[in-house]
Amino acid sequence: MAGAFYFTRWVVTDRPQNFLTAPVIERFHCTYCGYVNGLFAYAVEIAARTEQYFCPIKHARKILGTHSRYSRFLNYGESTNYHAKLEEFRVALGSEIREAQQDDQAKKTPVDSTGV
Repeated sequence: MAGAFYFTRWVVTDRPQNFLTAPVIERFHCTYCGYVNGLFAYAVEIAARTEQYFCPIKHARKILGTHSRYSRFLNYGESTNYHAKLEEFRVALGSEIREAQQDDQAKKTPVDSTGV
């Protein structure tokens, strides 16, 4: 996943701007849906990163609705070198966060229009 972990990147409520002639209640519905779906996606990502950091092991039973990180987790019962693999997951998560922060810094840096 690219980009930093900012709430405003998850919650997007720009659809009502396209419907200025629509009734207020319909614009409210668009705003509500954008906010709530973004909020839930944000919460799922927080939970997924927490699970990746503390316990990146798949469940014994098949579960519905897994998050995007789940497929990379260790299989249930795979305990060989668990602590080394756990550290690899944590390092990967840290690298992802640092990369996202660097991307954000690059976007904030003003660009010289002269090309110098």
